Amino acid sequence: MALPPQGWHKSTYSNDFEDACVEAALVPGYGVLVRGSEDRSRRPLALSSPAWRDFLVTPTPTSSVAR
Repeated sequence: MALPPQGWHKSTYSNDFEDACVEAALVPGYGVLVRGSEDRSRRPLALSSPAWRDFLVTPTPTSSVAR
């Protein structure tokens, strides 16, 4: 998932009518911050660039790779 260089960005799996979704923000020189939109006052999860990449390529239980 390529993130634009500034601001928080909502997951493409979420729509405008959902109260709870995942948002991510690029941190240049480090990686990505991830938060839930249902409570933006909570501290976001900080992921290094390698950890974010690993998260994105990890197979899900429904993917053909995991079977």
